[in-house]
Amino acid sequence: VKRLFLTLTLFTVILSLLVHTSSTDEILKFVKPVLYLYVFLSVAVCLTIPGAKDPKFHTWRGFSYTKNTLGQWAIVCILLSYFIYKMERGFAKFIAAVAILFSLALLVGSRSATSISTFFLMVIMGSLLSIDELFKPLGLGRAASIIIFLFGAIMIASLVLISPEIIGAITETIGKDPSFSGRTDLWTAMLISISHHPFLGTGFRAFWGVNPPSQYLEHINSVFIW
Repeated sequence: VKRLFLTLTLFTVILSLLVHTSSTDEILKFVKPVLYLYVFLSVAVCLTIPGAKDPKFHTWRGFSYTKNTLGQWAIVCILLSYFIYKMERGFAKFIAAVAILFSLALLVGSRSATSISTFFLMVIMGSLLSIDELFKPLGLGRAASIIIFLFGAIMIASLVLISPEIIGAITETIGKDPSFSGRTDLWTAMLISISHHPFLGTGFRAFWGVNPPSQYLEHINSVFIW
């Protein structure tokens, strides 16, 4: 009941905001004070209050339940702060830039591998779109971005194949081992399981069930207890 109430009220608030505003700039003006308050207070709380750190990973979690939730909200704050930065002028533009930096600090402080990876993917996609705009007058917009994307993909694949230790060095910078805490081993096992049932699968919630429908899934549950 609590979850349903939260979902409905959140949906109603967002919907009413969209219905009663006529432009994106107007929405951002409503969002701005709440955004700034959340970002600046979150950083202050993470730096001063021990309870604002995740007890399991000893990373920032701020007002959120876990570090991953903080990482997700940090990405949202980065995006909103960036749009506000483009909209503002003068000293207000400086405040928006500071909000972007504080949001980045929250993202790094959370050390959420998923959120950090998502952020870098967004930066890459944004850069490719910028390249499109840059080369569009020459008629090479999409072609230039495709060439750069393929070149980057080939470089990454080459590094992984030739120097796999680089992946370990990158994951260590965000506090993860190369297997992402055993996830890559689990993914390998799940891919094998999928190959046994490629079209119809094994049924709803089969992987998380108490009594797995297949012997292989039972094996996976016994090996990966977590």
